[in-house]
Amino acid sequence: MPDPSPAHILPRMSQRFYVNWALQPGVVEIAGAEAHHLAAVCRLRPGDAVCLFNGDGKEYPARVAAVARRKVTLEVVAVASPNRELAFPLTVAAPLPKGDRAQFFVEKLTELGATAYVPLRTERSVVHPGESKTEKLQRYVIEASKQCGRNVLMNVAALADWAEFCQRGDLSAQKVLAHRGKEGQTASAPDIFSAPVPAAGLIAAVGPEGGFTMAELDRALAYGWKQIDLGPRILRVETAAVVVAAVAGLLPAIEKLSSTSVQTESSCSYYLMGFVMAGPSRRGTPAPGLRASAANGSAVAARKTAVGVPPSSAPTF
Repeated sequence: MPDPSPAHILPRMSQRFYVNWALQPGVVEIAGAEAHHLAAVCRLRPGDAVCLFNGDGKEYPARVAAVARRKVTLEVVAVASPNRELAFPLTVAAPLPKGDRAQFFVEKLTELGATAYVPLRTERSVVHPGESKTEKLQRYVIEASKQCGRNVLMNVAALADWAEFCQRGDLSAQKVLAHRGKEGQTASAPDIFSAPVPAAGLIAAVGPEGGFTMAELDRALAYGWKQIDLGPRILRVETAAVVVAAVAGLLPAIEKLSSTSVQTESSCSYYLMGFVMAGPSRRGTPAPGLRASAANGSAVAARKTAVGVPPSSAPTF
């Protein structure tokens, strides 16, 4: 007979279900789409193990107690608090891509641990989501969170005008803007990300197809945004955003790998950033021109002292 103890309940990620109310050990009933998915799609039956979450940062191992036509009764048997969030708040601001790319975009930001996504209206943007579209994007967040194991939902903010958003005074996080520039006039991602991430986190902005206009770029730079170049190729909106989010999210892993020496971290940063942004050269090393400057060594060492904060400290959009 299977062990009924809470420690034995280790459901697969596909057996995670979302509810939008407070949870605690005890009996709970769910109805609607989640109940249908549990009973009709997953075909779970009494005694099967599942896991509930509601976005509060915890997950709630449970067992199916009864399955009816329109509702499912579960018994929550424990409360767990696994840490699957980034060590700092990460906000991505970008115009929403067209068509199915929008779902891919939101799913990947969720999987990569972004705290918030801010849809932007720019001079060249095409898709401007309203309230109903924003609600649909939030459903994509829930589905992606069920799959990847996140227990904190990425916030999808209301549409923001770039001209107003870029000059907001309450954006205390480090602000970076991905936009191609002339050689020598913009920093590469290794240079920007070699500095410690401040306690307020990181805000990364990506322009629409065609990029920001010069007027939009100049306005942002005047308000303290740092321009970064993601390499010689033209990236789609969702690709650029995923690259920035992935590199930012890997910073803690780089720090762990480099716990023995600064030289190790510099090497990790060099190979990671170079490969992601330019691809390997024929000898398997990052392409020329992307090598972080030697002066980055002290900045890399300084990053070791940076202290992360929980996502709850991120600015509200």
